[in-house]
Amino acid sequence: MDTSYLPAFDQAMQFLYEKHGNALSEDLVQAYCVQGLLSEADGVLTLTDRGRAMLRKAPVARQLRQLQL
Repeated sequence: MDTSYLPAFDQAMQFLYEKHGNALSEDLVQAYCVQGLLSEADGVLTLTDRGRAMLRKAPVARQLRQLQL
């Protein structure tokens, strides 16, 4: 794998882990690609701008849920 892809790949994997933990599948990845949240180029999974926006919101949403408990 070209090392220039690593930061984008790491973001994509972080996005998937935030959403689904370890319960990942190829079908799940394809569904996110269809929704435009992830993209696959040259066999490398990356996070789109839309996916990055959702990832940035995820920690805030988690903190708000914890405050409500």
